[in-house]
Amino acid sequence: GTADAALAAVAARVARPDARRPPVVFEAFREACERPRAAAVFTAHPTFSLSPSAADALVGLACGGGDAAAEPPSLRPAPPTLEVEFERAATAIAAGRDALDRLAAAFLSEARSVWPDRWTGVEPRPVLLASWVGYDTDGRTDIGWQDTFRLRLRMKELQLARFAAQMAALPADCAAPLRDRAVSARDAVRAQIAACPPSGDPEPAAVQAFARALVERRDAAMATPAPLLGMVPAALAAAPDDGARLALCVARAGLAAHGLSLAHTHTRLNAAQIHNAARLRFPELSGSPGSPAQRRALFAAVDEALAAARPEAVDFGGLMTEQASALRLVMTVAQIAKHVDASQPVRFLIAETESGYTLLAALLLARLCGVEDRVEISPLFETAEALERRGERVVEEALRSRHWRGHLRRVGRLCLQLGYSDSGRYVGQIPASHLIERLKLRVADLLAQHGLADLEVVLFD
Repeated sequence: GTADAALAAVAARVARPDARRPPVVFEAFREACERPRAAAVFTAHPTFSLSPSAADALVGLACGGGDAAAEPPSLRPAPPTLEVEFERAATAIAAGRDALDRLAAAFLSEARSVWPDRWTGVEPRPVLLASWVGYDTDGRTDIGWQDTFRLRLRMKELQLARFAAQMAALPADCAAPLRDRAVSARDAVRAQIAACPPSGDPEPAAVQAFARALVERRDAAMATPAPLLGMVPAALAAAPDDGARLALCVARAGLAAHGLSLAHTHTRLNAAQIHNAARLRFPELSGSPGSPAQRRALFAAVDEALAAARPEAVDFGGLMTEQASALRLVMTVAQIAKHVDASQPVRFLIAETESGYTLLAALLLARLCGVEDRVEISPLFETAEALERRGERVVEEALRSRHWRGHLRRVGRLCLQLGYSDSGRYVGQIPASHLIERLKLRVADLLAQHGLADLEVVLFD
């Protein structure tokens, strides 16, 4: 309908920026649609103002399928549980993935019309989806490491089920092997979910059984989408027509863009948790980054600790006994990368960041757990002080460290979280917008000064 026509027009403009001139070269088109330009992050904080039935009724009416004359649903919601948050977010994310598949189909259809012999080589991913539901432990006491693990496994199950359904809708001659592999992986993940300990203090025997399920079913469940992606060329060669090939390419694009998850993973915690974990693990980091008298010594100490730190083995026994919430979260991320999906980085959001020391301490914990190049450490700037002065200083202080600069080069991007909603509350929306734009320009200058002008900067608004 109208939406698909609009998506087709976007794809046509990418292929032909000037309708009076020939299309761009194929590599330029592919780069334009394969480089992520934007992402939507689903947060689902427990501030629901509508009951699920009321929200569903509004969605139905907005999509033209509701009954305006029906009995109005209850508007007073029950307090949401983590499970409710996850289910509502997953439903919205699945709808978003459907929309992104239509966008991918538009790009692929345009490529087919212009480059009929090369179009199947395109994997569109201009927009990504992410979620921090179940992974946001800032101010939350109801999310244990096993809850984060279980919900991340469920996101993997949803992705595999989605891919299997896409393959089941295609001719068996080309898609049956892909469908069967996805189904076997989905079933293995379901067994892992069933073995995950319940919320609360887990029993050692339950954790041991869970670890065994992850290890023994790891190959069946897959730890990257590579086995599936590697089977797509044969399926394309066996496809009976362009319609089947288009559907295969759309499914491949969604899998390659999001890995073994319905959406990318964003964890979140606050700076105080990072500082506490670093202090407990490294006594020499007991100073306060807010103290002018201690700041220089603290930066020197964390730099020395980074130089000396080596990855240590992470296991579930350590997760059970670790008292520092920040280190426990990093250990959980390490186990997810090892057993669930190593194909996509995890965004590590840090609220209340007021010093570059926080970024270096977070990097130290990640290095200790062997995932420093699997996480994207992202400070949150939202207060007037952070936007006017401290945000710039945080970036500048961190960039003085060769360890931070090396981390950015390996990851390939600098991620910054700019709290538009919170900054609007602190300083007002219009002045906050001005301060944020000024901060963006200053960050670009700082990166150029440190020889990092070619980095990608991700601005999480």
